[in-house]
Amino acid sequence: IYKKYEHSIFTVFSNPGVILAFTVFFCMQLAHGPLNGFLSLYLEEQGYTKVSIGLFWGVSVVSEIVLFFYLPKMLKVFSIKSILATSAFLAFVRFLLIGWYAEFPLVLCVGQLLHAFTFGAFHAAGIAAINKVFTFSSAVRGQALYTSVGYGAGGGLGVLLSGLAWSHFGGAWMFTGGALFALLTFLLICFVPRVFD
Repeated sequence: IYKKYEHSIFTVFSNPGVILAFTVFFCMQLAHGPLNGFLSLYLEEQGYTKVSIGLFWGVSVVSEIVLFFYLPKMLKVFSIKSILATSAFLAFVRFLLIGWYAEFPLVLCVGQLLHAFTFGAFHAAGIAAINKVFTFSSAVRGQALYTSVGYGAGGGLGVLLSGLAWSHFGGAWMFTGGALFALLTFLLICFVPRVFD
């Protein structure tokens, strides 16, 4: 997809590779719906105190900060595609761990440590991909699209669907749904031609 664009949005999305790339961003944030919207409530349901829940959130934030120190080197050593694919697969693992093994604090801690990749590394690689597609003069437009399509549309729909899933199937299956969308993201990155090649 790495062809620079500086014309209208219609020109940008005339490239199937760009459309598929934004589909990846959308699906990954949709997958995070259970986490972003309902993790605290889910952990409270599992019997954790508010202090414990806050500490688990703290683990994810600290892991992300630590990873950011190494991201410049990672982006030089590994391809954008490999970072995105790894992050998506780890999101699949993370959401299954949280959904089915949240009663075990150590497992939950491991799941929260994976936030460094499922959010931090994926976001950095996503921005790097956008900057390769858009020229410097239109980089702001590209990043705005990335944020709107991914975090706006994908994240919003993810929270909505997660609420419906929890009310009908329970929290564990809600996180399983998020895991399946993360797996879909992984498959799109790895096996659909012209995505991040």
